[in-house]
Amino acid sequence: MMIIQLLSLSAAGFILHTTGWRYEDLGTQISFKQFCNGFVLFAISYGMFISIYVTAVKGLGLPKGWGMLPVRAEFSLPIAILFSALNSLFEESVTVGYLLNAMHQHGQVFAISLSMFLRLLYHTYQGPIALMSIMPMGILFALVYWRWHRLWPLVFAHFLMDVLAFFDMKFSIVSSLLP
Repeated sequence: MMIIQLLSLSAAGFILHTTGWRYEDLGTQISFKQFCNGFVLFAISYGMFISIYVTAVKGLGLPKGWGMLPVRAEFSLPIAILFSALNSLFEESVTVGYLLNAMHQHGQVFAISLSMFLRLLYHTYQGPIALMSIMPMGILFALVYWRWHRLWPLVFAHFLMDVLAFFDMKFSIVSSLLP
């Protein structure tokens, strides 16, 4: 999967470069503030996921783990961290950075909806609860980018979510705490 994302990013980069785009056009300036904003965005997004999960399980009386596709894979933590970094950069560059810039002339609602829909398509394998939580997260990420035009807070927040998910798959840290 990392090879596919590297090839896709390379191809997209080449195409964008030949059409006059620069990666800096996506708002990729790195700073300590961007990482702090990313951590806040991660906390808000993860809080939304937990709220949706608890509402679905407790509020609807569903069994624990309902709607979450069990993913079983053997992986090393360094590879999981590397994958999380590449995946976060890939998804946020495409679903938010490029797409919102390319669709800006069609208006905020259209561009953000398209971004959220593409993000949903990327995550259909994760099951219904993940999809229900990805929709508001996708809207939040797109709104944050639309407002401040900075990609790194999104990349860092997404990276933290992926790393936490991998750690949870390996050690059941979070899932053991959920109802």
